[in-house]
Amino acid sequence: MIRTMKLRWSDAHAKLFAAICTLVFLLGTPAWLFADDEPAYDARIEGYSSAMWTDGGTTALMWLLYIVVGLVCLSVLFKDARRTHLD
Repeated sequence: MIRTMKLRWSDAHAKLFAAICTLVFLLGTPAWLFADDEPAYDARIEGYSSAMWTDGGTTALMWLLYIVVGLVCLSVLFKDARRTHLD
């Protein structure tokens, strides 16, 4: 077998992969810490004498996305095992 075709994970590769994943996680975490908690200006509430706030959005689209991704993942279960790549 060709030497370049062999894929072996040594301890050094595993440690490097773990270090990169940890670094990405630690560098990505502060992004939500510096998020602005004050709501943005909304023209719909302009002109009211008292302080008004609009409600935040819903999570309906995220649930629909989860359902679609779940259906795509479950559709693999019903794939015929005898299919060829020519289908």
